[in-house]
Amino acid sequence: MPYIKRELSKPIYKEQTEEPKKVLFIACEGNITEPEYFKTIKNRLNFNQLIEIKVIDRDKNDTKSAPKYIMNNMKEYIELLGIELSKDADEAWIVIDRDSQNNPIKVLKEIILECKKNDYNLALTNPLFELWLLMHIEDITKYDKDILKKNEKVNSKKRFLDKELSNKLKAGYNKKRFNKNIVTKENIKFAIKQSENLETNLEKILYDVGTTLSLLLNKIIKNSH
Repeated sequence: MPYIKRELSKPIYKEQTEEPKKVLFIACEGNITEPEYFKTIKNRLNFNQLIEIKVIDRDKNDTKSAPKYIMNNMKEYIELLGIELSKDADEAWIVIDRDSQNNPIKVLKEIILECKKNDYNLALTNPLFELWLLMHIEDITKYDKDILKKNEKVNSKKRFLDKELSNKLKAGYNKKRFNKNIVTKENIKFAIKQSENLETNLEKILYDVGTTLSLLLNKIIKNSH
C-alpha cells in the first residue's frame, strides 16, 4: 500500500476505502536545477488525489553528484521510511546525466543494474538535463545530434546547451538560478512528444542522444489537470 504520511520517524500507512496517493520519490544528480524543476512542477500544476511528488532535498552547498552517491541517498531514504516499491505502489526515481566527462559507462551500467535490483526507475539523459529543458521550447529535430551530444564549450562560461537556453529564454538561463518560466503543462507535453525523436532505450542512451525523463514526466502529466 502506498506511503501516506512522510514523517521520517514514524511512517504511517492509512487504512481507508478511498484509493491512497501514489508517491513519486525523486533524487536528482544536480542540487539546484533538477530539484527546482520538479518542485516548480509540484507547485504550478494541479494534481488529482492519486499522486504526489516528493523531491528528496539536498543542501544547495552539497555539490556531490556522482550517480552512486545519489543512489545511496535514495536507498537510505527509502530504507528509513520502510517503503514498498512497485509499479502499483510508490516509486523511486533517480535523475542523472550521461555526462561523458564525469560519468563513465562502467559506472552508469552498474547504476542501471542497481536500479533494477532495487525496483528503482532511472531517468537518464544524454548528454545533460539541459537537453530536456531545451526540448520544452525548441524543435529538437533542427539540431545536429553530434553537436548536442558533444555539448562543447562556446565561451569560458557556457557550453552549447546552456547557451541555447540562454538565447531562447527571455530571462536567460543560469545553472545556479532556475528559470521557472520554462515549466508549463504545454511545454512539458511538448518535451514528452519530442522525446520520440531521440533515443529512449536506457542502455542505448549511454551511447546516443536521448532521455528517459519522458517516462517520469508522462506519469506526472497524466495525473494533473
